Amino acid sequence: MMIKCNNWILIEKYKKEREEYEEYVSRINKEKILFAKSKLDEKDIEILKMINKLKITTSNQLAKIIYKNSKFSNRYINNKLNKLFKLGCIDRFFPAKDKGSYPVHVVLAKIGAKILNIESFRIMTVLNQKWKHKVAINEVLAEILYKYKVKICRFEMWVDKDKTRTDMFVIWVKENKVHAAFFEIDMGTENLKEVENKIKKYINYFKHDSYKTADWQPYLNKNISITPKIFFIFNNEERKQKFKKILSKYNSTLKFEVENLNDLNL
Repeated sequence: MMIKCNNWILIEKYKKEREEYEEYVSRINKEKILFAKSKLDEKDIEILKMINKLKITTSNQLAKIIYKNSKFSNRYINNKLNKLFKLGCIDRFFPAKDKGSYPVHVVLAKIGAKILNIESFRIMTVLNQKWKHKVAINEVLAEILYKYKVKICRFEMWVDKDKTRTDMFVIWVKENKVHAAFFEIDMGTENLKEVENKIKKYINYFKHDSYKTADWQPYLNKNISITPKIFFIFNNEERKQKFKKILSKYNSTLKFEVENLNDLNL
């Protein structure tokens, strides 16, 4: 069955392909896995690994990441995703909008997981309430991967034991200089008071020296510590401006950055 969602309408643009897919993956055996594996090249495996890392991603995001230096990136990635879908390695869905639909969204499927030797794999049949948030996080990561070399990326990392959890932590290289940042992606679902509490938690965390020896520090072996930037990224301009007013009340030396999701400046 096609992936379902309780808080968004999902459509299937290509009904015949969907019917063929459902029939093909309804009975998965060793022969189908070996057949799919025999049809894949290194680029296909790279795409499967990236989909597994991101969990839910879009064709546009993958085009940026996998074919960053090609002007035909969207064509190439769509051809690859169609191939992986027909082989049963991935599943896909198209979130509806007022006119048309958003880009194809993809997730890893059972045959793809078998090829990657993932032991504890659960097929995604229903999207949880936070799936759009996950796609937004991946949009930020795709932008970083498109422009720079990423050294470390961690999702939903506990910054301060059980007190502060960031949506994403990334260390990347820009112009031979190492940059690090925590990212909070706002989808407008939380009260701004809750978002403000994140400011307080970061300020409290960096008051103590324990962050200097945290396992995310890039120069632990040299006894050098850094203080990352903290990005709050919004998809609503009015909400962003309200948050900036809230942030201005805090006299902190931390480097807080407030950005738009569709116009990132990293």
